[in-house]
Amino acid sequence: MTRLKVSYLLIIALLFGFLISASSFAESKDKGAESKKAPTESQKMQNEMMEKWHEYATPGVMHQVLYKLTGDWTYTVTSKQTPDSKPEVSEGTSHIEKIMDGRFIKQTVEGTAMGQPFSGIGIMGFNNKTRKFQSVWIDNMGTGMMTGTGTYDPEMKAIVEDGTFVCVQEDGEKSYRAITRIINENKFTYEWYIDGPNGERFRAVKIIYKRSSS
Repeated sequence: MTRLKVSYLLIIALLFGFLISASSFAESKDKGAESKKAPTESQKMQNEMMEKWHEYATPGVMHQVLYKLTGDWTYTVTSKQTPDSKPEVSEGTSHIEKIMDGRFIKQTVEGTAMGQPFSGIGIMGFNNKTRKFQSVWIDNMGTGMMTGTGTYDPEMKAIVEDGTFVCVQEDGEKSYRAITRIINENKFTYEWYIDGPNGERFRAVKIIYKRSSS
């Protein structure tokens, strides 16, 4: 084989190798560009859903209002069956704590009512989606649940709820309004209003809570 022919073949080989390298580089560059492309519509929807879920599940400013109610308390409750009936006064203790990593608070109560031992459990939270407080209450005086929803009134420094409960005397559900008013860090009150026999609303229950350590 002549020197000229060898040189010619060497040039062809080098040129072929260069073309292969250039092709591989271009392909690698295209793949890198594809990886940097904007997310697909499906990915966008998934990211938006995760952001909304995170916002829904994360305790916020209104949960801080609930945290002011946590602790150990003694309470005095004054209750009336009708607007004209004689008030009944009783006392008890209450423990309120955060649950579910601060998403809700749980209240447990021990005391007396109508001369009998009384115990109850309440759960309250703030729904980030509906922007409403939600509550449920159960006790040993019945088999039903009292449920309510409400908002925070900054001027009153109070959570104002409207809800329903089962009224044995009237054989059906009845509406109520409850106002949980934060007086200071060591005191809060709970007022419960229902309609009397004449249809006029009156305060049936008032509870004064005082922090045990105060």
